[in-house]
Amino acid sequence: MVAVALLALLLLALVAIGLLGRAHYALRSGARAAAEADPVTGLPGRPRFRADLDARLADGGPTTLLLARLDGFAAYDAAFGHRAGDALLVRLADELRRAVRDEAVAYRPGGTTFCALTAHDVLSIDALERRVSAALREQGNGFAVAASVGRVSIPREAATSAEALRLADARADLARRAADPKPRDASPTAALADALALTGDHALGAAELAEAVAKRMGVSALERAHVRLASQLSGLGKLALPDALLGKAGELSAEERAYVRDHPVIAERILLRARGLEAVAALVRSSREHFDGSGHPDGLAGEAIPLGARIVAVCDAFDAMLSHRPWRPAMTTEAALAELRRGAGSQFDTAVVDAFDAVIDKRSRLFA
Repeated sequence: MVAVALLALLLLALVAIGLLGRAHYALRSGARAAAEADPVTGLPGRPRFRADLDARLADGGPTTLLLARLDGFAAYDAAFGHRAGDALLVRLADELRRAVRDEAVAYRPGGTTFCALTAHDVLSIDALERRVSAALREQGNGFAVAASVGRVSIPREAATSAEALRLADARADLARRAADPKPRDASPTAALADALALTGDHALGAAELAEAVAKRMGVSALERAHVRLASQLSGLGKLALPDALLGKAGELSAEERAYVRDHPVIAERILLRARGLEAVAALVRSSREHFDGSGHPDGLAGEAIPLGARIVAVCDAFDAMLSHRPWRPAMTTEAALAELRRGAGSQFDTAVVDAFDAVIDKRSRLFA
């Protein structure tokens, strides 16, 4: 009996060792895969790209390398911040992954470089190259990002990975100079100029209302000027959003909603680069906070939200409701006022809604 028990323990120990070994191998494999992935986009990164390129060269079969360099991204990243820049890279990577699916493997070796490797013949490469170029292109009111693509046939044009990359990079640079796309300047100064040019009647109307409400609530003349400008520039961060996202008629994904919610922070970043607009920048940052603390980006509540930001929130919401959107028609003044009253105490400061209601009522009687 003792011998049987010892044999059973030995078998259990061997099974446990086997399971631990498999678990250790799985952990090592997972860690290796994570290390080979680009941490921002999730695409295979530089180590995997170089290994795959070397493997294809060693195999000797026909392969095409497509190397794409982004034009205009550095200015976008500098103007709107690294968080917005990373979000843009993620969107571009997703588009690239979809564009080459089943035909090539997409990579991000680093920086502003994306690559694709495919074994397809030359006749299909032209269409694939066009899809790669289209996938890595995005534009909005305040920016334009495009890609210059260099193509190399392996092993016909290059015998080593270093030769292939050198030639692909040179051809990408040649494509950039030949096309000379001149992406729009996304510097803070240019973005601010664009914002002022794009304000239009709606933004100016909201700014006038914000100033009138601030005056009714006893705000000083200097602070009223800050409130007016904050209302006029509260949408400045939307210059970093692509046209396709701003005009989307359907429901936004969780990632898209998070990106849109970031626009007050992007606006603050731009305004802080302009001397003398620090107070305006603070109001713009807090203009999407909710009185009950459910807003963003900082989750401020009640009087912790600057009064000027609470005023901007009400006036901007009213103006937005009166404007047509791809997902809904414009509301009537009466319906918009009713929405503000429903949001008083939760989304909006009740005192600000009351002051706004009084301003609108006075204006209505003047023009009756």
